[in-house]
Amino acid sequence: MNSISLNDLLNISNSQDAKVKFNIWNGEVDPLDEYLYDHDIVNNQWLFWRTDNRNFKEGQIAICLVKVSWDIWLLTTVKCVTKELNVKNGINYEGEELESCKKYFGRVLIKYHKTAQAMCQYYKSISDNLIVNQILPTPYDGADLPEYDDVRRTNL
Repeated sequence: MNSISLNDLLNISNSQDAKVKFNIWNGEVDPLDEYLYDHDIVNNQWLFWRTDNRNFKEGQIAICLVKVSWDIWLLTTVKCVTKELNVKNGINYEGEELESCKKYFGRVLIKYHKTAQAMCQYYKSISDNLIVNQILPTPYDGADLPEYDDVRRTNL
């Protein structure tokens, strides 16, 4: 059976300049908890925060993933970077969400085994390995996802 890649949903061409930002626990705060509290904290602050390195540039597509479990990531937003603010140790970019992708925000779980230490990676170099694990009927709310063996069907 053929797998479905994230790009099958997002339809970002290989010629487009795009990067994926992988957001994980930073030693103090879990971005998944932040996302459940307020989506904008992750979709702006976590996605567009800059320390020394610039993660994005104007015109680039920024894909935001948040770690849910070992190799499972939640798609929270896809934005086109519209402005760089030249801020260090703060939010350094502004961006506009891609309308064509909005229906997937908070609903698509991606299976990806991240081996690179970098928090941002070029999309075209990893897009074939970003596999759709599940599309949720409603946005992720923090409830545990049932494993296949845990689902029971009763006879009516």
